[in-house]
Amino acid sequence: MTQTQPKISTGTTGQSESEWTLATWVILGVLVARVIYLVWLTPWELVGDEAYYWEWSRHLDWCYYEKGPGQAYLIYPFVKLFGVHAWAVRLPVALLSAAAAWVLGRLAIEVSGKRRAGLLTVILFCLTPAFIANAQLCTQDGMIILVWSAMSAVGLRLVRNAEAGVPRTRDWLALAIWLGIGFLFKQSVLLFVPTLVVYGWLRRRQIHWRGKLFGQMIVAAVVAALFAIPMIVWNARHGWPTLAHTLGHLGAGGDQDSSGGPRFSPSWFLSLLGAQVGALGPIAGLMILAARVALRARDDQRYADRLWLLSCAVPSVAFFFLLSFTKPVLGSWPFPSYVTLIVLAGDWLCESWRPYWWRSVVGYGLGAALLLGFPTWLTRLPLPKKTTASILEKMTGHRAHALALDAARHSLVTTTGRQPIFVARYYMNAALDAFYLPDHPTVYCAGTQFGKRPTAYGFWAGTDLFDPALHGRDAVLDGHGPRPWEGAFYFSHVESLPGGTTFLGHDYGGVIPREKRPPVKKEGSGRGVVESGNG
Repeated sequence: MTQTQPKISTGTTGQSESEWTLATWVILGVLVARVIYLVWLTPWELVGDEAYYWEWSRHLDWCYYEKGPGQAYLIYPFVKLFGVHAWAVRLPVALLSAAAAWVLGRLAIEVSGKRRAGLLTVILFCLTPAFIANAQLCTQDGMIILVWSAMSAVGLRLVRNAEAGVPRTRDWLALAIWLGIGFLFKQSVLLFVPTLVVYGWLRRRQIHWRGKLFGQMIVAAVVAALFAIPMIVWNARHGWPTLAHTLGHLGAGGDQDSSGGPRFSPSWFLSLLGAQVGALGPIAGLMILAARVALRARDDQRYADRLWLLSCAVPSVAFFFLLSFTKPVLGSWPFPSYVTLIVLAGDWLCESWRPYWWRSVVGYGLGAALLLGFPTWLTRLPLPKKTTASILEKMTGHRAHALALDAARHSLVTTTGRQPIFVARYYMNAALDAFYLPDHPTVYCAGTQFGKRPTAYGFWAGTDLFDPALHGRDAVLDGHGPRPWEGAFYFSHVESLPGGTTFLGHDYGGVIPREKRPPVKKEGSGRGVVESGNG
C-alpha cells in the first residue's frame, strides 16, 4: 500500500498570508539594515581569513591549498564590480544569509503547515548570534549555511517521496548539485551524507527499497563527484596538499604536526561546548525542547518530518564534539548544522507559545547583534584593558599598520629610488597588508620559512620568494618573532624601525637553505589576526 503525502496547509486566510508577508519583510529589512551597516557603520576591518580569501580572488584557480575554489569565485565579482572595499568582500554573505532565512522559513511551513511557524523560524534565524556573525564576516560558512538549509529542504521532499514509493530523480539531482556546490567551498559539507544514512536506517521499514531508488542514489553520487573534478585535478598536479590539510584538521596528521602536544585535554571539549552556548544562547534551550517534542509526535508523517530535521543536525554536531576529544575544534565549525534545529524551534514556538522564552531569545539576540556589530563598546565595559585590547586588535588597526608600512616604503624609495617588496611572517598578515596598502601590492608570505604550515602563497608564481628576479631589491618586512629575518633570508643588513614590528631588509639575496639554518622554532599567529578555522 502506497503511503500518500500529507496535504500541507498553504495558509489561505488573510492572517496566514500576512504572516508570511511579514516574514518576507523581516528578511528584506534585515538585509537592507545589514548592507547599510557594512557600507557605512561597521567598525570592523577585515579579519585575517577574509583578507586571505580576498587574496584568493586575485589568484583565481581550480583549487587552493586549504579548500576548493568556491570562496574565491564568490568574492571576485563583487570586488570587480564595487572595488576593493571591505563591504564588497562581505556583501555576498549578507545576501546568502537572506536566502538561507527564506529557505528555512519555507521549510518550516512545509513541515508544520503553518505560515506563523515560517515567520517565527525566520526571526529566530535572524536573532541567532552564530548566524548573525556569519552574515557579516566573509567565510565559507556563509555559503555552507545556505547549502545545508537547501539540502535539508530538498531532502525532506526526497525522503517523503521515498517513503511514498515514488522516488524522483530530480530530487536526488538537486541534492547532489547542492552537495557539489558546498564541497567547492568546504569539505565538511560531506557531513550531510550521514544524515541520509541515519534517517534511512531509522526509517528502513517505511522506505520502499527498490532498484530505482538505488539507481537514483548512484546517479546522484556521480553528479556530486563531478563537482570535485577541478579540485582533484589541481591536487593531483600539486601532490594532494588539500587532502593533507583536511587530514590535519581531522587530527590525522596531514600538514599539522601534533608531536609533543597533549593527546587529550578536557578544555577542548569544554571550549567547544562554551562556544555553542554563547553562539546560540536561549535558542539552544528551545532547540532541546523542540527536539524532545518532535520525537513524541504521534502522527507518523509529523514524526518522520521532524526526525528528518533532527537527522540533518545531530550526526554532524556529534562528529565535532567527538573530534574535540582528539584535538582542539573551533567553535564555529558546527554552526551550519543547527539550521534545521532552528526550524524545529520555530515550529515548537508556534504550537506552544511561551512568552518568557520569546523575551529571552529577543533580548539575547538583539544584545548579541549590538555587540557583534559594535565590539568597540567593550572598551566601555569594566573589563581588563589587556582583554579588550586583545579582542579589538583582531578586528581593528590593520589599516593604520598598512599606512605605517607604506611610510616605510616611501622612505626606501626616497633613499634608493627603487620600489621595495613587502614580506610578512604570517599569511593572514600578508593578506591584510595587501588589502589595506593603498595600491594593493603583492605581499610575500615567509611563514613556511619560519616553521609555519604551508599556505596558498606557496602555489602562486607571483608570490615565490625563491624567484631570482627579487634578488638585489630592498624589502619592507612585517613582523617579529623568535627567529630574526636574517636567520631565514639573505640580506646585506636588516634595520629595525621604531616600534619593533617593522624592519627594512637591504639587498635581498634569496632564501637561506634549510641545512644552513639552526632548528626552526614554531611561531604563533601573526599580528592581531583572527582565525575562524576556515583557512
